[in-house]
Amino acid sequence: MAMAMGILMGSRHLTQEEGFDVLRRYSQKTNIKLRGVARRLCERGSLP
Repeated sequence: MAMAMGILMGSRHLTQEEGFDVLRRYSQKTNIKLRGVARRLCERGSLP
């Protein structure tokens, strides 16, 4: 989870809180568990 947030923070210039919100909203929107969203982000380097 921390690595995924770090990717978002670096690529989108977000704070830690904003990075978590992006992950949380994407998780809710796609109905994918938060850890699954984080794993996908780490594997692909970005969210669609």
